[in-house]
Amino acid sequence: GEHAEGEHAEGEHAAEGEHAAGGHHEVSDVGKTTAYLLLGFMVVNFMLLWMVNYPDNNIRKYVWSMLSSTISIYLAVLMNNAGRDAFERVTMGHPVAQKAQPSVELFLRFVCFEFTFCLSNVLCYVCRRFNLPSKWLYASKILIGHIVAFSGIDLFKDFAQGNQEMGKLWGAAAGSLLMIVISRVITRFVRDTLYGPKEGVLA
Repeated sequence: GEHAEGEHAEGEHAAEGEHAAGGHHEVSDVGKTTAYLLLGFMVVNFMLLWMVNYPDNNIRKYVWSMLSSTISIYLAVLMNNAGRDAFERVTMGHPVAQKAQPSVELFLRFVCFEFTFCLSNVLCYVCRRFNLPSKWLYASKILIGHIVAFSGIDLFKDFAQGNQEMGKLWGAAAGSLLMIVISRVITRFVRDTLYGPKEGVLA
């Protein structure tokens, strides 16, 4: 009797194995997510191809503008992170910087914000001053503007997170405002000296 029951149990296990091998495969969550993403990417790509070839000129213009802004945001994030990480790798290896790591990181973010802010003004002015193609001015405004925005977010995010002493954060905010005013005065003085007082004034 026991031998017969054992053979019966083995037969059930074999049948279950054949049933599982017959195509009833359980899909994991990763597989489902990958499938949904691939399907979504295909739909979005086909929609973009249809929109950029739309018969209406205004629709095509706004679609290309939206794509340009989206790509600019991604590039700004990558460039901002790359610049910050490069500065940190160069400076944080020093023993003094390691001891005062939070303050050094705050200072580096402050420098990145001020540099990108000044760079955006310089590039836009150069494009206008030398009558460069309008697409250069557009790229300078959009891309550098997004880089400045993300640099500012990176600088002042500690206000919300509370990772720094509030005195240092308010000092960084006041320093940023002061540097912006100083940069404005210096650039205006240099521009008036080189090109005259009416240069750059919009009608």
